[in-house]
Amino acid sequence: MTVLDLDVVLTDYLVGTECLCFAVLSKNNKGALFSFLFFLSVAISAFLGGTYHGFFPLKTSTASGFLIWICTLAGIGGTAVCLWHFLTGSIKISLVLWLAFIFYVSFIDHRFWVAVIFYLLPLTLFIFTNAKSYWKHPNTQARWGVIAGLTTLVASIFQQRKIGIDPHYFDHNALYHLLEMAALLCFYFCFKPVTALRI
Repeated sequence: MTVLDLDVVLTDYLVGTECLCFAVLSKNNKGALFSFLFFLSVAISAFLGGTYHGFFPLKTSTASGFLIWICTLAGIGGTAVCLWHFLTGSIKISLVLWLAFIFYVSFIDHRFWVAVIFYLLPLTLFIFTNAKSYWKHPNTQARWGVIAGLTTLVASIFQQRKIGIDPHYFDHNALYHLLEMAALLCFYFCFKPVTALRI
């Protein structure tokens, strides 16, 4: 069996493995359910995304490829919803947003930039809220939150601009995953003493 985009597949699986480890490690944290679901959603989307890139050459033109891709986007949407919950504390609002996102990518537009736009707003608010918290009362949690958010933002810009190390051996998606691994480590340190930050 030929594996396509090996660099993307391997880095995606590394992101998934990292997040599974963080999900397990976070089970004893205060607010464990939130951090567990955050890292689990990233892990699921990473493993599915890697599988999609590596083993579905026809992409979404096949039913199985389309299903894997929609589930990948749903996982990314779940991560964004976790950030919304972290910021607002409202489970109902978070679930409504997630279901609306899944409906949109399933029936209207399943391009990746839709997922980017969906998580861009909560990510921006997450950075702003942590920066405001750190400005008022310097603390480790807020500092890690700002670093995590900014690293994710830079990674997303690199990916959308198709900036990579080598187009054949380590493309923009692989570099995005590498930067995301660093960002996720910062998210883990931010969430260790989790208390919801209200907007």
